[in-house]
Amino acid sequence: MTPVISYGDFVEERYLGNSPSARYMYEYLQRLDAKTVVVEEEYVDREFLKDYAKFYSRTYRNVPRYTTRYHFFSGEFTEDTLKRYLQKPEYMFNWLRERNHETLKEIYLGFAIKKPITDRYSQPLLGRTVVRANSDSSSEGLKHFFVKSMVKISLFGIKMEMNTLPFINQDKGVGVCASAAIWTINNALNSLFGIPVLQSLAEITENAHKQPGLSRTFPSQGLNPYQIINYFKNNYLDVEVFNAKGGFFERLVKAFIDANMPIMAILQMHRNGDEKQPDYHAVVITGYKYDSERRAVVGVYVHDDQIGPYVGVDVIVGDDKNIELKYEWNNMGYKEIVLTNLVIPVYPKIRLGLSRVYEYANQKIGLNPGYSYTVSLSMIGDYKEHIWKDVGEIHWWAVNEDTLTPRTKEEFLQTNMPRFLWIINVYRGEKHIADVGVDATAVHPNVLFQLYLE
Repeated sequence: MTPVISYGDFVEERYLGNSPSARYMYEYLQRLDAKTVVVEEEYVDREFLKDYAKFYSRTYRNVPRYTTRYHFFSGEFTEDTLKRYLQKPEYMFNWLRERNHETLKEIYLGFAIKKPITDRYSQPLLGRTVVRANSDSSSEGLKHFFVKSMVKISLFGIKMEMNTLPFINQDKGVGVCASAAIWTINNALNSLFGIPVLQSLAEITENAHKQPGLSRTFPSQGLNPYQIINYFKNNYLDVEVFNAKGGFFERLVKAFIDANMPIMAILQMHRNGDEKQPDYHAVVITGYKYDSERRAVVGVYVHDDQIGPYVGVDVIVGDDKNIELKYEWNNMGYKEIVLTNLVIPVYPKIRLGLSRVYEYANQKIGLNPGYSYTVSLSMIGDYKEHIWKDVGEIHWWAVNEDTLTPRTKEEFLQTNMPRFLWIINVYRGEKHIADVGVDATAVHPNVLFQLYLE
């Protein structure tokens, strides 16, 4: 029979080990109010099976092919309850309705896979891990925005979907931080654009090394910037690389996270009492904290392959505009973590760069006293859905016509437009008064419409 245990016993017995990632997950799931854990033993994980075939199957040590998958629930139930679920579906539906739930999905928090391999401290590595996105405990009063993708889950034939972004630990055998960051980004972009093809850590590392580097492929010693960039370009994406500086960094994060596109961040990490060469680390920015009153990004969330998913990070901008990050690493022997570069894989048809959109917006809007703006990337289907569901009456003008003729909301929703748009949100004082739509597939800023909100 499948073991069912309380979440308290799960933490006390250290089922995930005692690594930094395991400790983070215990606390993260507690914030999600986890109550029950279902243990799925000898689980065949496609990600690990690929890595096993490429690397672990040829080691002298006998490494098992199977993993263990742990499912987390906010409701309390026993092994006997689960047995009844599986025997009679109507029992499950009745049990849920008695507790004011319609489906099992409402109490399902996600899963974590424990691989049959360990790190150098003999702690288990986490494989593909899927849990609900959740804000950190120190961000009250702020809004939170996360990159998510639709993940399909089957629990003993019970099918569910979860809108979140998978996480994975780095693995010194087949792929360290850059490979894990690419893995996370691939999961988001594949859901959004259908490319790139999803690959395991070993496949990512192997493909990245088609661009020659100074290190061997396996065991993995990391990827250099050219290997990272060429990996994405060889998988039908283009890449934008930015130096990370305060001011533009916050704008860039909002613009791309709003479009559900993650950002790879390259970190320079300085150890306590060590003035030698810093360590370098790659993480993925997967969300941000937003102060609505100031209309400002005041922090970010990252998937850090050595800590966990949606890790809350404080952003400190120095007088020199350099960006320092404060999070778990500061409690693990590092005195300073500096953000150096941002790598953003983009769909090739998104041709107009963010910096050119801001240059245009600043000339047309930013120089007018009392007016301000923000910029976000959007797919036309998402933007039209927002106008249809969330906005009442509007007036808009198609600016590429000879005369500016007011149009209705119905006409706007039926007008053909490019797949990708830059949306400039215009504010007069504190009030959002208009949106300006700019063709993101163009080479130069081409305004398609001006939409005025009632």
